[in-house]
Amino acid sequence: MSSRERRLGALVTLAIGLTLGATYLDRSRPREQPIVVRLSPALARSSETLEASFTPVGDREPVHGITLSLDRADRTPIRLEPRLRNGDYLLTIELTSTHAELGDGVRAKTIRTRRVTLNGEQTLVFLDESSE
Repeated sequence: MSSRERRLGALVTLAIGLTLGATYLDRSRPREQPIVVRLSPALARSSETLEASFTPVGDREPVHGITLSLDRADRTPIRLEPRLRNGDYLLTIELTSTHAELGDGVRAKTIRTRRVTLNGEQTLVFLDESSE
């Protein structure tokens, strides 16, 4: 093998390595992860605030959190766009509601946890009154 062929082989190997490294780094960097939360009609009528936290599967602490006040117009669907790395997360959503049948000013909380896989594509999460 001539020195020219060795040099060309080295450049091709370097280019392939750089391409693979750039692809890996691009996948592992945080990006906007579009999530659409759809509430059942009953939850949509009564929910006033939404708190969402994202915990990587296997971790104990959330790495991101969002709190939203929900107006009548934006109760469903609710769009979240956290900036996170691709991967599996436990999405914990806490809805705070005021229920007239419980008495004036009494607040109730609904907490749901869903496992979601985030990959840069839109993720749909549906929440209703039933337990987990």
